[in-house]
Amino acid sequence: MSDVREGVESAVDYVLRAVSDPGILRFLELIRRHDIKYGIDTYPHSVRTGVSVVLLGGDPDAVKSALVHDVGKIMLPRPELLKKPGDFTAEEKREVGRHTELGYLLLTGTGNGLPSVVAETARDHHTVVDQYRDQTESPRKRGGRKTRRREKNTIELLVGACERYDALRNARAYRGEQDADTVLHAMRSMNQSRVWLSLADSLYRLDNTARDVMISRGLYDPENLANPWGLEGTPKRL
Repeated sequence: MSDVREGVESAVDYVLRAVSDPGILRFLELIRRHDIKYGIDTYPHSVRTGVSVVLLGGDPDAVKSALVHDVGKIMLPRPELLKKPGDFTAEEKREVGRHTELGYLLLTGTGNGLPSVVAETARDHHTVVDQYRDQTESPRKRGGRKTRRREKNTIELLVGACERYDALRNARAYRGEQDADTVLHAMRSMNQSRVWLSLADSLYRLDNTARDVMISRGLYDPENLANPWGLEGTPKRL
């Protein structure tokens, strides 16, 4: 087995262990049930995003943030919009876009013990791409408030890049899956910051192996929503 493949296998194992965190578990179960009820794929998308975050060196807080970054979608008043086959109207786009703020409110209002960056990433994982558009230097640790803001932004940007790559790469209700070259071009056109380009290039280099492993482990199989990814016994961790 190649070093890269071993790394991806280890990342999948790590994420499947990480979901046993009580603060994460309750939200993933809500997402899973919502997916089953409405026939959408927020749950596997979230776990694949978590795997990508691990592969790019994300810490435990980043992985937690990845796993629940889209939890606000369970609160949308019209979840059927998530599988609309055509383009959104301006009103529909605004409505679906509210999942970020709804996720933030849900994650900050439940006394779940999760670090604040988890809720902040749910709120900012789309807008952080624009926030970093004009930054060319890699976020560095600095003292005081700036250090904390930089570190938080780094997690948000990492999750934002990984979830965006997964969303572009895989089939959506309104289009089929896209090849890795098309996705890389789209990612690189979004943001010219050094950090973003580095994340996009890394995801592209890992694409073939990561995709093969995640398919083999069932992270693309909707049937696994009933018993996630062949875990032994009842799927209590997910």
